[in-house]
Amino acid sequence: MKKVLKAAALGASVVALATAASAADLNMNIYGASAQGKFWNTYAETFLEAAVADGGMGCTDSVKGYADPKSAGGSEKLGITVGFDCAGNGGDDVYIRYTSNKSVEGPRAVMNKDPQENDTCITGNPANDGLRKQAHYDKVAGTFTTACLDVHVGASDVASEAFTQESHGNKNGTYDSTSFDEVLDPVTIPGLDQIGTAERPIVVPFAFFANNALDNIDNLTRQQLLLVMSGGINKWSQFGPGYPNKKVVLCMRHAGSGTHATLDKAILRGDKSLPKNQAANVPPTLPRAGIMFHESSGDMMKCVNQNGNSTNYTTSNAAAIGYADADAIAKTYNADGSENNTDYPNVKRLKYNGKGEGMTPTNLATYGYSALKNEIINGSYEFWSAQWMYIKADQENAATVNLYDKMMAYASSTELPCPGLGCYWMTANEVNVTKEDDSSVPHF
Repeated sequence: MKKVLKAAALGASVVALATAASAADLNMNIYGASAQGKFWNTYAETFLEAAVADGGMGCTDSVKGYADPKSAGGSEKLGITVGFDCAGNGGDDVYIRYTSNKSVEGPRAVMNKDPQENDTCITGNPANDGLRKQAHYDKVAGTFTTACLDVHVGASDVASEAFTQESHGNKNGTYDSTSFDEVLDPVTIPGLDQIGTAERPIVVPFAFFANNALDNIDNLTRQQLLLVMSGGINKWSQFGPGYPNKKVVLCMRHAGSGTHATLDKAILRGDKSLPKNQAANVPPTLPRAGIMFHESSGDMMKCVNQNGNSTNYTTSNAAAIGYADADAIAKTYNADGSENNTDYPNVKRLKYNGKGEGMTPTNLATYGYSALKNEIINGSYEFWSAQWMYIKADQENAATVNLYDKMMAYASSTELPCPGLGCYWMTANEVNVTKEDDSSVPHF
């Protein structure tokens, strides 16, 4: 469903620093939550090459890539897909850029405000300070480069009002000891009342993950997670017999992460508070949980995989836990639906309140996807969000707004195959339940 509020125009558009394409080519620059980058990297090609009558752009061919590929030591956060000779754009090309960052940067970017040093383009011209570094495709050279460009759509896993968290510690746990503090005030983060228009086409599923050192435990209840994720226990054995006598190590995201905000609003819901301060390398003998914050989901999952990555923690005295997209440990799928976990081999997905089992051959045969996805669709699993895609429509031209509408309609209704992204992810049209806000429990 589209959410629309009338908002005042910003005035003159920001001038881009690089010519992205010819005047007749069409650009859609999306910035923010990594979930949108993952989705459009998977489905932008099919959208661009689908016939206009089927909701696509009718392009004859397409190419996709990254300006920061992993093969060159990059993080693959600057992605782009280009469609050529598109009937839906009068025979000209269409450029779709998807730049991944933490969710709070989506609404900030679309309003050209409060850029952080790691994602802005320092130009020396204050009028251009809202531009963001994004991927570009040089059609003549056939290469992927970077450019400083305006943002059309800001993506966030949660509404901006949900960003009330704070975190203080290292930038990336034990991987980057640079001091980093993030204190969020929703009043300073643009929301629908300022931006004007948003749609919520994609449901992003989340799950809890633990190091395999959490012996024989594959499920945690909400009550247990309230204690664990608030730093309220320091040993797993405090839950009683059957739980290992090992230190609790929390691998967490910094404030500003949509996953972190969803954990706060959808699971804790005000009954407990998330930790705000790092407690890294806490010896197992001390009565305090280990707590480490990470800027990226990849480093947070690496923390879980390496069991806190501390000389104080071994698999015999500690067991780490974290949270991420539900398919974070599914690198690839086999034809029978089983997962290949090659990136984080020491990590297992945990069930939540007995729900949220991942992909198995049985689940593929029963549902056509994971039990977790089926439970989200039917209201019995609550760790998920419907992603916000914000656009300030009154400052964009008609062609850009039309492309946004077509992309959102496509994302809301396209079929997500399993094996593939559709084993966990779903479109808004698939889900039988709703949430009034990020703190609400799902209901029909």
